[in-house]
Amino acid sequence: MWRRQSSGTGTSALRFMPLLAVVIPLLVAGIMAVWSWRAEHDAAAATVLRNSRLVAAYSERVLAGLDQLLIQADKLATPDRLDADRTGLMAELRALTQGDGHAIGLGIVAADGRYLVTDRTAEPRVDARARDYFLKLRDGDWTIFVDRLIVQPSGADALVVARRRAGEQFEGLLVTAARVAVFTDFLGTLAGEEGAAASLIRSDGRLLVRHDPNQAPFMLEPPAPALEVIAGTRPPVYEARAQADGTPRLYSTLPVEGFPLYASFGVPNRAIRAAWGWRMLMITAALATVSALSLLFIGEARRRLQHAADAAEVARSREAADHRTMLYQELNHRVKNSLQLIESLLRLHGRGQDAASSAVLDDVARRVHAIAEVHRQLDAVTGDGSVDLARLLRRLTTGSGIASLEHGIEMHCSAEPIELPADRAIPLALIVVEAVTNAVKHAFPEDLRAGPAPRIEVALWLEGPLVRLAVSDNGIGQQPGAPAEQGLGLRLLDALARQLGGSLEQTHDAGTTLTVTFPLVRAAPAA
Repeated sequence: MWRRQSSGTGTSALRFMPLLAVVIPLLVAGIMAVWSWRAEHDAAAATVLRNSRLVAAYSERVLAGLDQLLIQADKLATPDRLDADRTGLMAELRALTQGDGHAIGLGIVAADGRYLVTDRTAEPRVDARARDYFLKLRDGDWTIFVDRLIVQPSGADALVVARRRAGEQFEGLLVTAARVAVFTDFLGTLAGEEGAAASLIRSDGRLLVRHDPNQAPFMLEPPAPALEVIAGTRPPVYEARAQADGTPRLYSTLPVEGFPLYASFGVPNRAIRAAWGWRMLMITAALATVSALSLLFIGEARRRLQHAADAAEVARSREAADHRTMLYQELNHRVKNSLQLIESLLRLHGRGQDAASSAVLDDVARRVHAIAEVHRQLDAVTGDGSVDLARLLRRLTTGSGIASLEHGIEMHCSAEPIELPADRAIPLALIVVEAVTNAVKHAFPEDLRAGPAPRIEVALWLEGPLVRLAVSDNGIGQQPGAPAEQGLGLRLLDALARQLGGSLEQTHDAGTTLTVTFPLVRAAPAA
């Protein structure tokens, strides 16, 4: 009797197994559907937040550069300059514009709306009385205003930045602009996924720029959720139907620091549902497989799921690496532009100084120029971010930034193809700048020039695991009886050589030769 009862129990268990094999996967599928939808929605929310921060950060960098031009122009445009030296002021405004990588114009507007001077003419015949930026800054409480206009005479579609001039009373304003393509190109790259949207919205609700370069600006109509975010009555992440194209999306809208703008990024709801559907399809297929197969295949199913998860993680890692590479190149581009602007400002301020101050500013400008050259190469390459030293040295020695033509000095450069990371290329570039500058200043005094033509040679070569850099001249060298120089220049060169992990040697034989020797590969720090 015990055996019959045991057999019946086993049969009953086998009878219920098909039902359990259907019911349990259905219950699991229901739970996974709820969980995966929440996870997919949270992932989409994280994506729109991250990308709206990128839009805000990029816009802030570009606009901050334009605003810095306005601040500098305001300092230059003194009443005396406006009255008596508009031509000189125009030239300085043009220098500021050329020093920025985005600005396409710079002008100063009087309190009555007349343009007093621009970077193109000292006596412009245009006025801004009908422009919104003039009216807003004159009659409202705006300090800085951003608008999208077709600027004249170029006819370019541009984002205009206007700043009220300093002072308690309205004394006019300053205006500059950048092409809209500077923003739409970045927004279009960021919104590369089908149906995604990226835009810049002014704080009064005017949508100025969208990832679509053909989209004209327009005012958002209430009750647009973006207006509620700007008013502070709604969280920054929300769902809404776009007024531009009618597509329902999950959006994030964040302020652009320092400007009356908000950066917005959205992914379409259908993309979230599609991603959730694909995820659920995979889950359902896996559960169906588990239901259909015997327990012997459970381990294999788990390994397959783990493999799929690993493949997805590798794909995400590759995508993140590509994204970081793009941002790294963009960062180097911005750094290069900023350094060029700093160099231009240093040289500009040095023009009106006495000889000693001008020389100091020129030295600093040359060092900034060397660092900018390193970032110029990083801006143009992909991969591991290494710098071609031969190309770097040729650019440094053949340009006019170190030894201008009026010095009458022949510059020669010979360098083997060697690559170094940027953090090691910068001190090497500074060594070349310092050594060549010292030779230009001290090796060829006017009262002792005689014999062969002045010449400076820069050489770079490999000796096994070591790199050697030599900067030599055929100048006066060290005069008999003169003490060895231990000035700031040599101390700086020695510090830069130690930063490379190398040493500095200076010899005097028919001129002066400065040699820096350092390892090609930086030694690993001691444990």
